[in-house]
Amino acid sequence: MPTDVNQTIQDSRKAAMSFLDAAKAKEQQRGPQNTVPQVDKTAVRRTKVNPVDDFLKAAKRKGASDRFDLAQRIREMSDEDFEKAMADGSITPEQLRQAGEYEWDVYMGDVWSETDLPEQFNPEPTYDEFIADPEKYGHHRGWNEETDRAFDRYKRTVKQQ
Repeated sequence: MPTDVNQTIQDSRKAAMSFLDAAKAKEQQRGPQNTVPQVDKTAVRRTKVNPVDDFLKAAKRKGASDRFDLAQRIREMSDEDFEKAMADGSITPEQLRQAGEYEWDVYMGDVWSETDLPEQFNPEPTYDEFIADPEKYGHHRGWNEETDRAFDRYKRTVKQQ
């Protein structure tokens, strides 16, 4: 039995994606379903139906929602609750990084792109560069206490180069 949890998760994801790719290929080979005859006697699908793509899109939406919920939870936790959650494993370092990457992505899309910072810092900072020193890249401390606290918490996830 594998002891590396991350490897087990990666293997499971690979197997699931392989299964979905096979289902998508089979769906494409089936040919027209739910068709309407046209004037030239060819069959054309009424709607573009692909359950595999719908499933993958739903999973992406769910993943984005989960990342938002996690980031919000981390932002709103008291310092005591946060430390307790990190200690007992209810928030893992991987989850903390996912939440941090979500916050960084939102910052880059909402704040960074609306200022002249992209001209000053080209290319834009990576997650690790930004979280290590958010003030360098335009984040002003004191405007939002929750965001300041969250960015301080995400510093634990910065990979040293």
